[in-house]
Amino acid sequence: MNIENTSPSFETPEPDACETLQQPAPDETERSRIWSKLPQLLRWIGGISLFGSAAAFLLGGWMDAEPLTRYYSFFGLTTVLSLAGLFCGLRLKEDKGARTFLALGTAFLPALFCQLGGLVYAKRIGHSSQFSEYFHLFQFDPISSPLLALTLAVALALLPLYAFLGFSSMARKDAKALTLTYILSNAVLLIPTRSDLAITSIGLALLTGLVSTDLRHFAKRPSLKNWDGRAMRTLLFAPFALLLLRNALLHDVSTSLASLLFASIGALFFVALPKCCQSAGLQRFYQHFSILPLFVAWMAFISSFEFNAHPIGISFYLTFGSIPFALILLALSKRAVDGGRSLRFLAAALAISSAVFQMSDLGGLAASALSLIVSIAAIVGSYFLREKGILYLGLIGTAVSLIFHLGFAIDLYQSKLWLSLAGTGVAVILAASYLERHWQRLLSQGKELRSSLQSWS
Repeated sequence: MNIENTSPSFETPEPDACETLQQPAPDETERSRIWSKLPQLLRWIGGISLFGSAAAFLLGGWMDAEPLTRYYSFFGLTTVLSLAGLFCGLRLKEDKGARTFLALGTAFLPALFCQLGGLVYAKRIGHSSQFSEYFHLFQFDPISSPLLALTLAVALALLPLYAFLGFSSMARKDAKALTLTYILSNAVLLIPTRSDLAITSIGLALLTGLVSTDLRHFAKRPSLKNWDGRAMRTLLFAPFALLLLRNALLHDVSTSLASLLFASIGALFFVALPKCCQSAGLQRFYQHFSILPLFVAWMAFISSFEFNAHPIGISFYLTFGSIPFALILLALSKRAVDGGRSLRFLAAALAISSAVFQMSDLGGLAASALSLIVSIAAIVGSYFLREKGILYLGLIGTAVSLIFHLGFAIDLYQSKLWLSLAGTGVAVILAASYLERHWQRLLSQGKELRSSLQSWS
């Protein structure tokens, strides 16, 4: 079935003088435009009402009913939406209303699979999960095995059909591939486990598969780059979001699961949302805002590791947190909409400031050496990137690190006076000899560097 928003194109002849006189007045044109937008507004109102109806199903007093009554009530609503779409398309010959109904029916499928997952999980553990009064609606008492098998059979027979109708109405050419991917993603919600480690592993595998499938197939399809196509591609990730939210709301949340949840939010703001808007300023805002959830995700990830059962202090976060996250920002800068200059500057500032703060907090040769290495790496990187901001940060970090090293030199100078004087003398003579030999070349390189800095961004 082809229910798409297509309009025939006709060749329009040049209007003659009589036709020009018969053109509608400007106020009639404006009135026609307003009336033409009214059906679209009504469809939006109807869609919002249907989503409100779904919420009423979930939050209403019917949740005290039998498990199958609750499930089939929502199943019936989804069925009615799909049938209404077929009625609009086949009987009324109205494509837009049909597309609206069928797309809404497809969007409700993850909620049905969540309810099925609750029934399967209740059967596995042998009793209903005990949640607080606010989440009591998610409790399902176990049902008999034959009834559960019949319910699953009906769902797996009809729900893929509903999904195919919805995808056919919005993206007909790719409906089969989208339906298969969507049903497989929703099937993950049926896995009867709520273990943090298992859900994190399953969620990571599901997200990796969805992103890989989208990049390899759907993102390259011209028919899926318009608004309808992007909406259908986004809908594929709904089961993944529900998988994480279900555990986050109803069960214990581990640091690894929290890391995956915040990483998904960060990816949404960095990758997905910028593609849904045309404003460059809004795209930059989304990508810069993504840094916060990504940073929380990274910190939650490293907090999930235990090192010799010792408590994790500020030194651990500075060494294994901020500096590696600076490398993540550096990698993300390659896909930034503004060229990534601000992200690279932030990465250098985060790495250098963390290393310097750790050096001042812990002291010691290792911490000061790390600060010096990070600062010098920023200086070297600035020459490849030709960015002044990173160069200046590297120079400041290097200067601070060398000043800190000066304390070690003073201690050595005082404890080994004769050796310090000898080393100083040798170094001064060697420096004088080098300047005597190469001062002209050094002066020329300094001038070239100064002129080169003027062309840096």
